[in-house]
Amino acid sequence: GRLVLATEVGYAIEPHACTSGKALLAGLSDREIMDLYPDEALPPHHGNTIINTRTALLEELRKVREQGFSYGDEQYYQGVRGVAAPLVSGRKTIACICVTGPVFSMPTDRIYTEIIPNVLESAAAISRSLNG
Repeated sequence: GRLVLATEVGYAIEPHACTSGKALLAGLSDREIMDLYPDEALPPHHGNTIINTRTALLEELRKVREQGFSYGDEQYYQGVRGVAAPLVSGRKTIACICVTGPVFSMPTDRIYTEIIPNVLESAAAISRSLNG
């Protein structure tokens, strides 16, 4: 199959709606999330966007914190999956590493057996280097 992603310089995505955004948001406290998202309803960005309330976002971020990564299955772009893990310096999330690709090259079994372990290992190595 063929997949085309087209964005523009400066294009912004709401962090609750994308894999890397959820990895970054997971580094914030629930209070900080509530300050960022004062309304319970969150804007959907695609038919598969699963996070449409602040309550659902807080629950998803707890899961991301527990497992150490976020996973998105066609949540923002149809035909695209992604895995992201935070980069931590001094106990603070400062960035994330994300692998995104088309569903036909990222089947679920490959995500769990290959991509997630590699993303977690890479994020841990980068975080160690940031912390000297």
